[in-house]
Amino acid sequence: MRTIPIITPQNVMIELEGAGFLLRAVAFGVDIIVRIIVLLFLIFMFDFLNMGQTMGLFFFYLLVLPAMLFYTFLFELFLNGQTPGKMITGINVRMADGTAAGPDACLTRWFMRVVDIYVTMGALAGMMINATEKEQRLGDLLAGCIVVKKRKTAGISLEAIEELEHGEEYVPKYPQVVNLKEEDVLLIKNTVLRYQRYNNKAHQEGVAILVRRIKELLGIEEEPKNYPLFLKTCIKDYIILTR
Repeated sequence: MRTIPIITPQNVMIELEGAGFLLRAVAFGVDIIVRIIVLLFLIFMFDFLNMGQTMGLFFFYLLVLPAMLFYTFLFELFLNGQTPGKMITGINVRMADGTAAGPDACLTRWFMRVVDIYVTMGALAGMMINATEKEQRLGDLLAGCIVVKKRKTAGISLEAIEELEHGEEYVPKYPQVVNLKEEDVLLIKNTVLRYQRYNNKAHQEGVAILVRRIKELLGIEEEPKNYPLFLKTCIKDYIILTR
């Protein structure tokens, strides 16, 4: 798997790990299995409820068939670029700038699956993913999307950190925090918790040292006025950008 450099809307370059052909193929296989299971379950329910041929055909063409056809599009649109298969394999679809994929992008990717996967038996998709710099199949290129490994949040709990609540309108202040390792963010979290619990000189010095180190890693020139608040903001930005 190769690293994919992207430029965020805040004009910050970050690097994400590409999903690669193998993970995407596994996710595709899982989604096929999920659809088969759901289809068999619905057929069983129709038969069990003895709905009759006319009513069964009505529900099949009105609900089952559209759900099967638009499975990928609907899941990726409403579940932040993930289908059940992508959830299990830990990958998701994003725009090339790292933001969430919108309806147009999801629809384009879904439509191009006909050529990328079904007509060519996946050969075109595999060739494009392996040949392109950002591991994009034709549908990804046309939609302006990338498929990357979904970062974890280092076991960070929103309830464990005070004042981390945020609304959907919140704009991360330090988008470059996504370049931190999970261990770095976990260290920040624990340092903030210890500072809140034991606000003594030793922990104040520890916070100051950590702030200097984080500024150096992220290339932040401005001096934070409130060190604990700066660290909390870094944690919040990381959670929002990698959730």
